[in-house]
Amino acid sequence: MSAAAADALEAPEAKSRRARLRGHVFAATWASYAGFYVTRKVFSVLKGPVMRALGTDDLGVSHLWTTYLIAYAAGMFATAALATRVRARTLLLAGMTLSTLANVATAALLPLGGAAYFPLFVVFAAHGFAQSVGWPSNVAIVGRWTHRIERGSVMGAWCTCYQLGSVFAKGLAAFAYTRTGLSGAFVVSSLLLGAVTLAFVRYGYDDPTDHGLAFDDAPPVSDAPLAASPEARDDRRPLPVAVVVVSMGVLYFGFKFLRYALDSWAPRLLEDRFGMPVADAGYLSTIFDWVGFLGVLAAGFASDRLFAARRMPLIAAMATAMALACMGLVTVGLTSVATFAVLLGVVGFTAMGPDSLLSAAAAVDTGEARTAARAVAIVNGLGSIGPIVQEPIIGFLKVRFGAGAVFALLAAVATITAVGATSFLAYTRRRGMRL
Repeated sequence: MSAAAADALEAPEAKSRRARLRGHVFAATWASYAGFYVTRKVFSVLKGPVMRALGTDDLGVSHLWTTYLIAYAAGMFATAALATRVRARTLLLAGMTLSTLANVATAALLPLGGAAYFPLFVVFAAHGFAQSVGWPSNVAIVGRWTHRIERGSVMGAWCTCYQLGSVFAKGLAAFAYTRTGLSGAFVVSSLLLGAVTLAFVRYGYDDPTDHGLAFDDAPPVSDAPLAASPEARDDRRPLPVAVVVVSMGVLYFGFKFLRYALDSWAPRLLEDRFGMPVADAGYLSTIFDWVGFLGVLAAGFASDRLFAARRMPLIAAMATAMALACMGLVTVGLTSVATFAVLLGVVGFTAMGPDSLLSAAAAVDTGEARTAARAVAIVNGLGSIGPIVQEPIIGFLKVRFGAGAVFALLAAVATITAVGATSFLAYTRRRGMRL
């Protein structure tokens, strides 16, 4: 048999093997990041019971979460520095293990009441660092197995890990709380992430070379570097990659501010404004994630199929719609539970679509295989300053001025983000860049 004939026979088998490995990678990384959400969301859903257990108020619990968020943002920049020297798989296994232990420690401390408040700052800081490795490391791994032209659709489907993971995590937290109590809910989340970690040991492949595939046999991270399009004027040079990455991170600040604000505080607002029980408020708040899930799928598909792998036009359009929906929350959002729920879903759709594009496909598009994790970590590190800022500010506004002031702030941030996204799109277009 000739070499050509042998190659022809082996090609289908090789193609099938690559497809199987890609399936393992996508499933393992999807479960990994969904698992991170399981241990992360318990606190958001159970802020009220935690507040009562510690004998503090909304501002007091906001300080704990602010500590987590500061450590999370700092950890993103640490991941950016480590990404070219430490394997993503290693970072992920360490992060999942530490996140599991952090929630076990939280469960052990909460029965101590007020005496647990200050020790929990240490636990929440450790938890923030643990969680920070999850997104950039998982996204970088997925990026190694996708072409740019398919990346929006593939990562749109993959990014459902944080919508569906959040929905499941919130539901699990509410259910576990009603069945096992406050500490039990934290233990249940730890058990689940522990199981995911064990599965990742088996199926969490780091890169194609781990299984005998060269990078030229597998889809590359970036099919084409950032460059000016043919119609660009000679005196309009494309922006350096570093400038593009930082600009995306600044934009992501606004999206992540809004996403974390509503994700973190929606259950408490439902409890206080409409007198809903803790579990019911937790269940209803998942509307933000369910409709956001559709926004992620739609944004990924549209950016590939309608915009030829350009992300910024769609990001700018959805940001504008998001700003309008946030204005609706200010004007009529607190008139009824139904109105609040509908607008919460619209904001979820229009915020999470751009959020997923900026933090995943668009960030990966700017780098090569060895720098993708760094680009993703920088975009997410800058964006993660938004959640740090929102937590104490919203806690303060809610205590002093009520829910109306909270939604006015969200509308202002959404408007600024929409203007920024539109301006960045126009500026890069003038330079002939296809972002």
